[in-house]
Amino acid sequence: MNSITAYQNTVSEGPKKLAPQVDDQRRAAFVSAMAAAPTAVTVVAFDDGEKIWGQTVSAFASVSADPPTLLVCINQRSPLHDRLREGAEFSVNLLAPAQTAIANCFAGRSSDVLPAYGAALLEWDLSLTGVPLLRGATSAFACRVASTRAQATHGIVIGEVLETSRTEDQSHGLAYCQRDYRELR
Repeated sequence: MNSITAYQNTVSEGPKKLAPQVDDQRRAAFVSAMAAAPTAVTVVAFDDGEKIWGQTVSAFASVSADPPTLLVCINQRSPLHDRLREGAEFSVNLLAPAQTAIANCFAGRSSDVLPAYGAALLEWDLSLTGVPLLRGATSAFACRVASTRAQATHGIVIGEVLETSRTEDQSHGLAYCQRDYRELR
């Protein structure tokens, strides 16, 4: 059997499932390796008319400048996931270094400063389209859902950026690396 036939046989049989122990090892190695990758710390938020919902998200990236587009990845268990799949307008707020308590708040961790998911205690501005923008964030993007895609445990949300704001002091953002917050410089 040549290598092409072996490949075709593998493809026709489908992917081989790894033993659970190997999967656990592969997952642990992946999580450990990804901890070394600095990521921007953002809060993705939307207003359902009754309250502001938010979630700390570190999977965030620019997609294109023409037209301005970004993406965020939201765990499918998050209440935000279903709302964004339904097409809710949302914001992505790049946190400033002084906003670690807010990052913890929207990650579901209470502190002496803020309770978990305490959006009502924070100051918000509204974009021209009515999307909540976190006051004090280094940058904020008001978005409309352009598309979504499910991938493993998360939903990938592509947002068309409708409006962008930037702090006057042009401060650096907050990053997360090696399981700790760090200031981007």
